Amino acid sequence: MSGSKWVTDPPRVKADHTSADSAANATWKRITWQSTDGSDRWSIRTATGLLIPAAGRWLITWQLGWEANATGLRFAQLRRNGAGTATAGVAIAAARTTAVGGSTAYLGGAAEVPALTNGDVIELFGWQSAGGGLAILGAPGDTWITARWVALD
Repeated sequence: MSGSKWVTDPPRVKADHTSADSAANATWKRITWQSTDGSDRWSIRTATGLLIPAAGRWLITWQLGWEANATGLRFAQLRRNGAGTATAGVAIAAARTTAVGGSTAYLGGAAEVPALTNGDVIELFGWQSAGGGLAILGAPGDTWITARWVALD
């Protein structure tokens, strides 16, 4: 790939969670990814995470939508190389909120992650304490993740 092409069209992806899915009470759940917006020319999206295809600094953004419920807490956690486990690998970022009046809860954020290497996997996990299973929202725009190569470190 030419240098100018790398600058104008860097490796990037936006993946969406579009399936009917739920998380059990007080149990970490790895979010799965069923589709992309067409930007995944580097085959970054896998069903369970983002597979980093090039070394460098990456900008990762995400949003996790939870079904409306008035009880408990909601967490989202972004991890590097967790191998499907929310306590393994390296924590990148996290967000937390309490349930408010039975409203839908959205957690999200952005992290510029330095020193990623070819083959690293980025995963998003969710946890909730509503007292029973709680749906992870899968309509367009509810639950998604993006990755974009920014620079060499």
